[in-house]
Amino acid sequence: MINQQDLMANIDKSRVMAQAKTMLDQNPAANLAMGRALQKYIMNIDPSYYGSEYRNRLMSYQGEIQNINNHYEAINNALEAGDKKAAQQIAEDLNR
Repeated sequence: MINQQDLMANIDKSRVMAQAKTMLDQNPAANLAMGRALQKYIMNIDPSYYGSEYRNRLMSYQGEIQNINNHYEAINNALEAGDKKAAQQIAEDLNR
């Protein structure tokens, strides 16, 4: 049975999470900053210290982040070269 203190703690956590989601939805700069901070955190975790299932998932996330970064770099290079069509194609490839 859940006691009243635990129930109130869960309600407070839910309220904080809802406020954070609203803030991120309304503020693209905060959303980007949060994403970059999370990316940096994930990339700095050493997978050799964790169990095999967690290690496999972590390495998969790190690989995905690197793949996304490579696509964004290619998109930026294409845009800087003035090739919007190539940038659009790269973006479509990333979303597949």
